[in-house]
Amino acid sequence: MYTAGIFNVQAYSAKNATSQWYFDMCYYLEASLLRGLWAPCRDTDEGGVDVESGFCATAGYFGKGPYSKYTDAVQPTDMARQADVYMSKVMSSVFKVVAKESKQVEYVCKNWTKFGAGLQKTGLVPDVVKELVCGQTKVVDMKQAKSDLFSQMTDLFIFQILRAANYEGYYKYLCNTLSADALKKYGLDGAKVVSAVCQSGS
Repeated sequence: MYTAGIFNVQAYSAKNATSQWYFDMCYYLEASLLRGLWAPCRDTDEGGVDVESGFCATAGYFGKGPYSKYTDAVQPTDMARQADVYMSKVMSSVFKVVAKESKQVEYVCKNWTKFGAGLQKTGLVPDVVKELVCGQTKVVDMKQAKSDLFSQMTDLFIFQILRAANYEGYYKYLCNTLSADALKKYGLDGAKVVSAVCQSGS
């Protein structure tokens, strides 16, 4: 799953997504922090052009340059673990959306030992996925499944965007720049995102 690309597309949504916005995010974002948030993908530490580089390149730069110093900060173990939980919830919701028949869910759950081991290798939390996928014996209504995915993607994005940088003024900048309507167009609960970042910056 190209999680860095997904985050980039969502994070590009600003009130006025101009070159200045990309430049500012290039300044704020920290690659070493992003690696603990599944952006780029935590299991492979890859993601094509990762988030920080994506913003810098879009702004016309190949790196932060001398105006900014890398802190090389990393996510604490508990935060990285929490990121795994959020991503596991998202992937569980994705499965519910694509599962067409109850026998597909039943097959996965009956053979959980095999599937659980594979999930763990990718960095997901098998117990979280099992609880959400196998806690029911029938396929979820498609409308409900999409609603769950919408909610999980929003929670993951909030978790990521709030921890993707550690420079002073970052939260206030996001609060003043992110647009609820623009974020909604990219599959997120924009009002919830803006409320979360503004509360963090207050």
